[in-house]
Amino acid sequence: MTKIEFKSNHWVITINNRDKVLFKNLILTCPFPQLKKLSFKYLNKTILNLKSQMVPNITVIAAYESTKQVPISSIKFNDKIISWASRENSKNRFKSKKTLWTIQCTDQYSKKIINLFKNNKKKYQTLILKKFEELTGYKIKNVSFQNIHGWKYAYSNSKTTVSSSWVNKSQLGVCGDWFSGSKAENAWLSANFLYKQIKKNPSK
Repeated sequence: MTKIEFKSNHWVITINNRDKVLFKNLILTCPFPQLKKLSFKYLNKTILNLKSQMVPNITVIAAYESTKQVPISSIKFNDKIISWASRENSKNRFKSKKTLWTIQCTDQYSKKIINLFKNNKKKYQTLILKKFEELTGYKIKNVSFQNIHGWKYAYSNSKTTVSSSWVNKSQLGVCGDWFSGSKAENAWLSANFLYKQIKKNPSK
């Protein structure tokens, strides 16, 4: 979605600067900086003036061969590069003989490399996995699969004064975790509050 435009009683959505799709109602869940850029003409001042600071995040996933399972689900680190790691096997969503880890970087390190890692993924994957080896003993030589991903606007550490937004005239809704925090629960709370607003003001 690259452009939105309200035409008397419907929305015209431009996809990839080319295709256009029409909708009667529109609900946006994108991060705050993207929301303002995309829809600033249609948002009220309360939303536009919110002070939401979005934080980037870099995450590496890795599968380790021939590694003994440990009876823990996650670890928090006091480190400049890695802040937290989750052992995915502990969730019992699937069976695997490999040891599966999700490794999240600190806010500071994520900010440092968020605009750099895509052009040199192997370099940063290796650096993060070597640091994980240093912290835990999980050797990088035993990694059979690895991948790295970054979110420029991953979450917000702050809380705004509102939970969501609904503009009844144009049938435009806005919700997201960034309204009230950084967790999945915050996204649900925001969406639920928006649902209640829509229910009070049903479309004609």
